[in-house]
Amino acid sequence: MRITRRQLRRLIREAYGDPIGSGDPAQEILDWAEEGNRVTVAGKNIWAGLGSRAGLHSYADEVIDDKWRKSGDRFIKKVMNMPAGTEVELKRFQSSSRGRGNWVTAGTVITTGPLKGSGSGGETPSAKRMREISHLLRSMYDRDVKIKSVSKYASPDEPFDGKNWEVVVGKDRMIFPNKDDGRGEYAEQEAGSWEIYSAY
Repeated sequence: MRITRRQLRRLIREAYGDPIGSGDPAQEILDWAEEGNRVTVAGKNIWAGLGSRAGLHSYADEVIDDKWRKSGDRFIKKVMNMPAGTEVELKRFQSSSRGRGNWVTAGTVITTGPLKGSGSGGETPSAKRMREISHLLRSMYDRDVKIKSVSKYASPDEPFDGKNWEVVVGKDRMIFPNKDDGRGEYAEQEAGSWEIYSAY
């Protein structure tokens, strides 16, 4: 039996508890939406979510995945560009009887605003690539991480073809390519030169 990343996150949250507001706000909002839940700002649903899943079984996951494939990229861009201080409600569907129920607020997060590029011109990766990098970092550190800065890395020693992004997490400095080839490649400095590693 295969299990999706979304199902795994849900199981981990249920088993160990993952309090809303304990990680990066943008990442929490995106994860919540990708799992098929509702996201609301100022009383308006910005991601509808899937309500009652009674009788749908695995088809519910197909519906959620299809919605994310069609609209996920636009939603990622919207969330990544939310102004700092935006109050976002994360809601889940609570079933009552006969497939009925209500959306209830599971928690609230406050956005920190778009990540500003720290290099010249303030250039940053696309919202989609930034989320991919966030996923890689979470996998590497085995926890949610807060990115200190991100900037375009332009130097003769850049480790990847095309644009290179320098990301700082705490005291760690890493370079990520502009596109992910599926191996989760990144580079760290070792003895004065960039060494390429794979997160997977």
